[in-house]
Amino acid sequence: AEYMGDRPMPMPSALMAAAIAVLFACTRAADPFVRRSGGKLTLGGQPFRFAGPNIYWLGLDENEPPGTVAYPTPFRVLDTLNTSRVMGATVVRCHTCGISTGNLLSFERARGVFNATARDVIDRAIAAAGRAGVRLIVPLTDNYHYYHGGKFDFTTW
Repeated sequence: AEYMGDRPMPMPSALMAAAIAVLFACTRAADPFVRRSGGKLTLGGQPFRFAGPNIYWLGLDENEPPGTVAYPTPFRVLDTLNTSRVMGATVVRCHTCGISTGNLLSFERARGVFNATARDVIDRAIAAAGRAGVRLIVPLTDNYHYYHGGKFDFTTW
C-alpha cells in the first residue's frame, strides 16, 4: 500500500522504520554487514577499517538554499557520495537518514504521523550510497535538539 502525506503508517515508530530500511537496503548476500569480532571490525571475515565524512544532510538539508530546511536534490546526494568515494571514503555518517523527527519535513512529523515524501528521500539516499559503494552509519537519535529532531522529540511526545 502507498502512504501519502500525513496519513499514519502502520508501524510502531520511526526508529523501527529507519532500522528496517537500513537493514534491507544495505544488505545483500554478496555485500554482508560489517561485524565486530572482539575489538575489531570485519567485513566478509576480513579486517575492516574505514574513513569517511559526516554528511548529515542526506535526508533533510539545512544548507540549500542557505537558511532553509528542504530535501536535498537527488543530484546533490549522489554527487556528494560519489565524490566522497573517489576521495577514499568507505563509510559516511548521515544523521538525517535516521534522525528525522518533529519537523514538518521529517519522516515522523509528530508522534505516530509519518511523512511518505521524507521516507522516499531517505530511501533514495540509502540507494545512492549503495550505488556509490559507500556504507552508511545511521544514528537513530541523538542528544541534541536540531532542525532534524532528536531525543527531545520523543521525551516531549
